[in-house]
Amino acid sequence: MPFQNQTKKQDEPIDEAVGRMRRFLREMVEYVDQADSPYTVPVIELQLGEVLTITSLLLDNPGPSLSITALLPRQENTGYLDVLHTVSIGGYRGITGGGEFFWHAEQGRFVVIRLVPVLDLPDERSVLDAILDLSEDAFDWFCVISGAARRI
Repeated sequence: MPFQNQTKKQDEPIDEAVGRMRRFLREMVEYVDQADSPYTVPVIELQLGEVLTITSLLLDNPGPSLSITALLPRQENTGYLDVLHTVSIGGYRGITGGGEFFWHAEQGRFVVIRLVPVLDLPDERSVLDAILDLSEDAFDWFCVISGAARRI
């Protein structure tokens, strides 16, 4: 279902696309009952299996984008420096569509962040697919580097 009964337009002004995305995210925040959150911008937090995703609208450079963060399961002893070195030299390309990898030392977990340009997301389904895709890609990557059992 397209945003506000619209379809993607190549020449759609960026302000309209950002407005559509902001409205949709606010609706999703209310739908998942996070309306009381302290955030001034809509932020959707979804637990998808073992991965927590946090999604919001980023208006800064390189342009309006959907920022999707995947927080992977906690690890006690990961050898994370070896993993980050492997990622930095392109040793594993399981995260399709790009993404930045981080080690959150305080929480003991890997974090993957992907930015998707707003104009690449023409409807609600594409937004939800982008969130699910990162969650699945990040967990698959996590299983490879940690030796964890893969979910079915």
